[in-house]
Amino acid sequence: MKKLFLLVGIFLAGCAAASAQSNCPAAKNNVAKILDNIKQSTESMKSYSADISYLFSQPLFDSKTLRIGKIHYKKNDKQSLLKIEFDTLRQDDGKVQKQRQIYLFDGVWLHRLDYETKQAEKRQLADSNEPVDVFELVKRNFPLVGFSDPAELSENFKISLKNETDKQLTLDLNVKADSVYSEDYKSILVTIGKEYFLPIKIIAVSSEQDEYEITFTNPKINEQKSADIFKLKIPADFEQNTVPLENGREPNG
Repeated sequence: MKKLFLLVGIFLAGCAAASAQSNCPAAKNNVAKILDNIKQSTESMKSYSADISYLFSQPLFDSKTLRIGKIHYKKNDKQSLLKIEFDTLRQDDGKVQKQRQIYLFDGVWLHRLDYETKQAEKRQLADSNEPVDVFELVKRNFPLVGFSDPAELSENFKISLKNETDKQLTLDLNVKADSVYSEDYKSILVTIGKEYFLPIKIIAVSSEQDEYEITFTNPKINEQKSADIFKLKIPADFEQNTVPLENGREPNG
């Protein structure tokens, strides 16, 4: 899987082009307020789970792949954990097939289990003595923006408020030329649900015009989670491969 994978109130090009320039400061303040709400939500989030759908589209080849599954997140003072488990696969207009894939991020290692190919990979992405937040790791493989520190978004994207309703709002993130994401993405739309101020949909367009659409439904915030959710059981017939840090810094996904 191709590697995929954040807002400050500033005057944006879209604001300058607005019909009423007097609205620009208001838009600026509105984006800043949204970012503050996102920051409060992410800082207070100790656990998270949701149903997840992941649609990968390649317009050049008229191809679509849809995966459905679950996402689980948990953190404490010592560690954060993120697990994405896909159960089904649908290619274009074909039938839904059972096809299981598991991704587990633990701050140091990315574990990947593919039940179709019977392969398990353990790839080191950080020094074992210096673990990082799992959302820092996951963004190298999935465009899960909106869950990590909003300050990082302002470093890498120009952000504007695209639209807003009573229940949700959409932020338009245009990648800056000097961004660490500039080689991978052209733009990202993040729809935020106002109930929790966390993403409910992310649409990313890659530099190659591929599109990634990730949707989250039935979210559960700060509910008690069993440690067993984050335990991996590798079947005996799986081929196992371990990639150490010196070879694991830039996974291909």
